[in-house]
Amino acid sequence: ETITPETQYEWVYQRNGVTVFPIIDGKVRLLRKATLDNPTFRSRPVSGYVEDGEDPLDCAKRELAEELGVVAEEWELFTTTEGEGGLKKTQSFFLARKLTPFQGIIEQDPNEHIAGTIDLGPDEALARTLNGEFGTASNAYALLKLIFQFLEGG
Repeated sequence: ETITPETQYEWVYQRNGVTVFPIIDGKVRLLRKATLDNPTFRSRPVSGYVEDGEDPLDCAKRELAEELGVVAEEWELFTTTEGEGGLKKTQSFFLARKLTPFQGIIEQDPNEHIAGTIDLGPDEALARTLNGEFGTASNAYALLKLIFQFLEGG
């Protein structure tokens, strides 16, 4: 983009996304997931991209059903992050509680393979976050915030 004749910027526009942290008995449930770009199974939160015209909460509900096969009775927009500098993207982080099995047809993404789940308490979630296991800085930020505000009684 040309801001002035002397000032130009390169921007990367990425589709907005959601991340869902299902909370079960004081623990956060993560997926054991591999993708085409990273075929190694790793612990990852439920996440996905917001489709054109889709509300972030509706996207979060869809991703929870697709990736974990459950629906949640209680939803909370926990935090958001905004891309900085040349990256333009909003990531919305939701907490999902009171989970029950999804009763519809699940359309899983053919580009990812989910091999199960893992429930992490505060200590293990903190150790794995500090080891860089969860990929993006926004995931690490949200997990740290979750650990300190919710999983430890905040």
